[in-house]
Amino acid sequence: MTTASPPIPAVTSFVPVLRAGDALPETELRDQTGRRFRLGGTSRGATVVAFFYTRCRDADGCALTTAKFAAMQRTFAGRPTRLVEITLDPAHDTPPVVARYAEAFDANPERWRLASAMPATLLVLERRLGARVSRTPSSALEHESPLIVLDAGGRIADTIAGDAWTARDVAVAARSAERLPVDPIAWARFELGRGIAAACGGSPAARGISAGLAAAIFFAAVAAFGFLLRRITVRA
Repeated sequence: MTTASPPIPAVTSFVPVLRAGDALPETELRDQTGRRFRLGGTSRGATVVAFFYTRCRDADGCALTTAKFAAMQRTFAGRPTRLVEITLDPAHDTPPVVARYAEAFDANPERWRLASAMPATLLVLERRLGARVSRTPSSALEHESPLIVLDAGGRIADTIAGDAWTARDVAVAARSAERLPVDPIAWARFELGRGIAAACGGSPAARGISAGLAAAIFFAAVAAFGFLLRRITVRA
């Protein structure tokens, strides 16, 4: 994902990457309407977080991520799940610029906030959430960042690497973070898809796994485990 971007000063102090169960310190952001809000802390439901920037020209990059957020906005209708996208290019992506971008995707700011942060705050947030971002005055902005699911207490509930995830996958992770019942087939498909994406480096091939195929693989694995268990029992 590339575009020209002014440099942001480097973080001089150590900032650890947060892991599952770690709490995200409350961080002040500004959304597309110009309103300030805090990411982290307690909320009514899970919060789904990703990074983007409006000048990204990668067809499989930020615009695709935002399109998936649009699908999630529909999927999560009536639920307390919050959606937050954070720009990596705050010098260019001012609230008016982000507002136009958000309008193109029909983002409802009451449910889906496209946000910016002060440069120093942004750098710390990138580190905490495991985003890898390269910025120089003369080269392009490049980034690789996971999708993060926070639980209602503001703790890291799940981290989804790559770009092969779907709105349906995130719905499974969000329901789990909210301690709601999860369809075991949907969960199996999600975990299998994540495993395939990791093995394939997040390739588009991982996106094509169907619920039926996931179920077949899942039950085949269970059957294989049962068969091996019986063989071990018989030999014993």
